[in-house]
Amino acid sequence: MKFLWSILVGCLPLFSLYGETLYIDSVPRGDYALINVEESIALSDILTDPTVPIKEQHRVAQKIAASPGLYIPSTLLYAGLFFLERKDFEKAAPLCVAAIFRTEIDARISGDVTLGDSSTVIAMQIGEVAEEVLKSANELQTWQEAFSKAIDHFEQWDRATARLYDDRWVRLHSLFAFTETTFETISQNEKQKIIEKFYRELRGEEHEDDYANTSKEDEYYFDRQNCVFYHTDSHLSFYVPNTVKPQLDRFGKFTSLFHFPDRVELWLNSRHSSMPLSFEEDYQFALSRKEPNLTIEKMKIGNDIPCYRERHLQDNDDNSGYQIVNNFHIVNGFYSFDFELTCNLENETEFIQEIQKLLDSVKFN
Repeated sequence: MKFLWSILVGCLPLFSLYGETLYIDSVPRGDYALINVEESIALSDILTDPTVPIKEQHRVAQKIAASPGLYIPSTLLYAGLFFLERKDFEKAAPLCVAAIFRTEIDARISGDVTLGDSSTVIAMQIGEVAEEVLKSANELQTWQEAFSKAIDHFEQWDRATARLYDDRWVRLHSLFAFTETTFETISQNEKQKIIEKFYRELRGEEHEDDYANTSKEDEYYFDRQNCVFYHTDSHLSFYVPNTVKPQLDRFGKFTSLFHFPDRVELWLNSRHSSMPLSFEEDYQFALSRKEPNLTIEKMKIGNDIPCYRERHLQDNDDNSGYQIVNNFHIVNGFYSFDFELTCNLENETEFIQEIQKLLDSVKFN
């Protein structure tokens, strides 16, 4: 799988935007045309061209590894994959991690919401190559150890490796790259704030500045002083226990994901309809599913709000026992909500007690 390079080599791709097919120009214009990626692309082309001799590809990969700050992150990716395919994990891992994390940072700096999956695409490509290349448990373990080490050392590496490439490069992968001609940029000081925030995320730390972009007008808003979370459009609100942490997205906005201890996650999934929704109809549909290891029960939450709980017992993929998916469904007017909690069977009771505190406070203002 190529990393969206068809945009940069003159193809005419199609994008689906809000359900409609959008035809785009093949050549960026205006500010986008000024983005300097020529040298990086030239080296990437050498590394991805199967007709180029391995010796030449090795020379190019070594050149990139020797001066990684000169090249855009996707070029670091191709050098990393070259070394990964040859099982040189010590060289591959830092380049691959740098490719993922610097792509993520550059996407955040851009402020372009259409670039949200850029780093994920790179991570998936690394995973696909690793799956093809690593043929033994020992190789897999060695690669995982090298990769984890590179993650642990990324902040140190990133601080020591100056960004001498054009950090606007990622905008060429935006949905707007071939439909718009201008974009806004931010100061170097603002860029560094975004980078420092990313470092804190890697360290698992928080800072007051991390919440600077949140607003009561956002779709999701968390009142940190009173520990109350809001879904603005539907007027849903609920208390968030201090053991639970709402998730910020890459642009500093609250999302519908909540983190419990021990890497347990709670998702708030919402659905909006043009017609009023019926709790009883949803409940009867859930009863009709007749799935194995599924139990459904009615209950009341918050201020006497009807709710039903779906409890799924599932085998863990790694044969480490069972996991439980608990889904709490409520309806209010044109909206329905699902609070979905996934945890292991052994700690289900503990986390149900925590989510019960949250559910007991649910209300519609």
